[in-house]
Amino acid sequence: MKAVNLIPSDQRRGAGGVTGRSDGIAYVILGLLTGVVVLAAMWGIADHDVGNRQGAIAGAKAKAVQLQAQASALAPYTSFQTASHSRQQTVAEIAQARFDWAHTMHEVGRVLPSDVDLTSFNGTGGPAPGSAATSAPSGSTTAPTLTLAGCTTSQAVVAETMTRLRLMDGVSDVSIGTTSAARPIASGNPASAGSTACPHSVSFSLTVTYDAAGVPVAASTGGAK
Repeated sequence: MKAVNLIPSDQRRGAGGVTGRSDGIAYVILGLLTGVVVLAAMWGIADHDVGNRQGAIAGAKAKAVQLQAQASALAPYTSFQTASHSRQQTVAEIAQARFDWAHTMHEVGRVLPSDVDLTSFNGTGGPAPGSAATSAPSGSTTAPTLTLAGCTTSQAVVAETMTRLRLMDGVSDVSIGTTSAARPIASGNPASAGSTACPHSVSFSLTVTYDAAGVPVAASTGGAK
């Protein structure tokens, strides 16, 4: 027996069109799902990267807070170092401006001839002997000077004394102030304590001038002979 298709021919053609449309919709849905998956993957990657960067920022902030705390803890030491450096500079400036009168007195004692007696010893232009050292005034150009007065046996010894004083450290000039014959103290009658009378026949006064104010005598390279 011959099979007979009872479905109208137009309807049979329509059934094929529905199947084709279903296949197209499936491809569209598959494409949308693929896009959603790709977007989800990209979002996950971006979210992970953002999280890593936020973690790095938080770590940097924590490190900054830690370093700030350490700096605050070390601030007193920094202040102490600054104050110490400032004081060292002040001491160095005072030392450089100080005139070494002790060294000067030592050198005077070395170079004076044995037959010279001093009746006065006065220094100017620096701290007085025995006083605290002070800085020279800013811009001061006054050189330290030493004024000696005394007596000796002859004018030749006065000249020798001037020559020897010029050999002292830092001395730039020695000038004579006065010189004259003095009445010697009678033999066997030495001068009493505090007396300015000379035991020799010639009295004198000399002025010793140094190179520059505030330059320590001990720093010079010259030496008394």
